Amino acid sequence: MIMKICTESKLIEAQDFQKDKTSGKLTLKRVHCTKSDVCLPISILLSEGARVMLIKNEDTADGLVNGVMGTVISIKDFSPNSLPSTIYIHFDNERVGRNAKVQKIISGKRCVGLKPSSEDIPLSNCVRKQFPLKLAWACTIHKVQGLTVEECVVDLNKCFYIWLKHRLPL
Repeated sequence: MIMKICTESKLIEAQDFQKDKTSGKLTLKRVHCTKSDVCLPISILLSEGARVMLIKNEDTADGLVNGVMGTVISIKDFSPNSLPSTIYIHFDNERVGRNAKVQKIISGKRCVGLKPSSEDIPLSNCVRKQFPLKLAWACTIHKVQGLTVEECVVDLNKCFYIWLKHRLPL
C-alpha cells in the first residue's frame, strides 16, 4: 500500500548502540544486533500519508499506547544515515496525545510529534533506538479485539473452505 498510495517513501533504519558495562557509555554499532525478541524494528518504510500503528506504550495516561492508529503527516529532519528528529502523526482518536510535549497543527490537523524510543536488547549489551511504529493499513483480528471501529473489511476467502475440509469424512 505504501508504494501504491504514498510518494517519497523513506527507509528509517534503527540505531543500535553497544553499552559499556562499566561506564554505561553508548557507542554506535555499524551492524545491527541480531536478537529477535525486540519490540523496535530494525527498519521501517514510512511516508507522509502512511497509516501506522504505535507498537509500544509511550504514555499510557495520554493514550499513546500499543495499538493506537493514525496517519503520518510529516517526517522532520530525515537523512539516510540517521533517525529523523520527529515524526508527526494525526491519530484517529482525537484524545490520543492531548498532553504530549510535542504537538503541532499541520494542514488544520492536530499532530503529535513522536521522538525515537529506546529499548534494551535482552542478553546483550545493546540498546536500540527507533520509532515504535509499523505500517497498519490492515491488522489482524487479534490486534483489534476490544476496539470500536466504524468500518471494517473482513476477508473470509478461505475460512469456510478450511472448516469444510476438516468437517468432511475421509
